[in-house]
Amino acid sequence: MFYVWIAPTAVIFAIADVMLFRHLPDIGAGVISRLLPLTVIAGFFLWFAIDPSSIANYAAHPVTSGLIALALGSAAFFSMRLRKCTVTMKAVRLLWFVLIANVTGPLLTKVATGYAPPLQGGIAYTFVQALMMIVLWLGYLFIAKPMPAAALLKKHAWQRGLLIGAIMAVGVTVYVMSVYFVDNPGYVSALRLVNTVIIVAAHRLMGKRDDSDTASGFGIVASAAALILLKAQL
Repeated sequence: MFYVWIAPTAVIFAIADVMLFRHLPDIGAGVISRLLPLTVIAGFFLWFAIDPSSIANYAAHPVTSGLIALALGSAAFFSMRLRKCTVTMKAVRLLWFVLIANVTGPLLTKVATGYAPPLQGGIAYTFVQALMMIVLWLGYLFIAKPMPAAALLKKHAWQRGLLIGAIMAVGVTVYVMSVYFVDNPGYVSALRLVNTVIIVAAHRLMGKRDDSDTASGFGIVASAAALILLKAQL
């Protein structure tokens, strides 16, 4: 069952990664990093459908639960403001599947972790998912031919690919292991929101222009981060 639950995560993330990196140069990392917190909030609610028993814990703490509802309402408010941002809405139209993948992926991962202990599960998840995604991407490469296969053998391609792959392998393994220790996988995703701040700082140093509604984007990030702080009180 551990591998059965990994399989759909490999499929959705293989597709999502192709879409993400195809449109990333046009949309910009900053816009995307401020959209992904919406998936944290959506996944937070969806988990209750998978684990209804967790609702009782929130019902037992009405004040904290009320503040959580306030944070979610704040996220909804800023989301409505983003609808007026043409840059952001373009990103939503192009990356809708990426957003869906970031909602469902952590939930499927959380279910998979129930079938293996943390250390073994984290390493096995990363290794097996990577093998599955490699097969899917090779199929995409030879069927759709988005780029010449020979381009993968160029020195700069495989050298940088190995470096990025090694970093991602460690990141995914740590991410999966952390999912073991939370009752709702949305909290792990929320902790990753720090990348929004890192990207903004990098863009400032690079002098990169961002014409999106950054204020509303940060409002969503802050709302999602509030869920983490409030959950610690339960």
